Amino acid sequence: GLIDRKTREIIEKQAKTLVINCQTNSSNYGTNLITKYTRADAFSLDDKELKLAFSDYNSASHQEKLAMLSNHLHSCGWHTMGGQGAEVIDENENIMRCPALTNKTKDTIGAGDAFFSLAALCTGVEAPWEIGTFMGNIAAALAANIVGNKKPVEKVLQLPSYDQPLKGDSTIYGLACEGCSDTVVVLLPNDGSDPVTYN
Repeated sequence: GLIDRKTREIIEKQAKTLVINCQTNSSNYGTNLITKYTRADAFSLDDKELKLAFSDYNSASHQEKLAMLSNHLHSCGWHTMGGQGAEVIDENENIMRCPALTNKTKDTIGAGDAFFSLAALCTGVEAPWEIGTFMGNIAAALAANIVGNKKPVEKVLQLPSYDQPLKGDSTIYGLACEGCSDTVVVLLPNDGSDPVTYN
């Protein structure tokens, strides 16, 4: 591959912020495992890539494999799950899930890349993990409706409106008026605990 052992060691040692998306495709299946890295500030991978990374642990749940990877890389990270959304494991091994943010999909190719791009930027600015997950899911939802990567994900001028919450979503959404002092983002945890707010 392009990134050999020596290059990987230099990257791991010198990167100011290292966010890894170690992809599996038909030409590298089973040979490009994320476990070849020893550290990261964050990581992102899909279901297949997580399974391959810990193929010796077939009986382990994906949450257990995610915790093993987090410990291996000494970092937090995201597990993207297509139409099921994404989940993030934080520094305390808490796993939080965000549902997919689209009711329709035209083509999923590139959605994981779009997720990674925005989530990685959030890592670079030290945003909370929940915000990175949410922002990554926004990018993935937009990318999943672009056929064949024909154009990049662009700024949305008009947000779609939904009559009903997305499947599995119990979050209450609202918009604050410009110039008011309301909280910008409110996340309601599934466990019924207090809302998490970000200004």
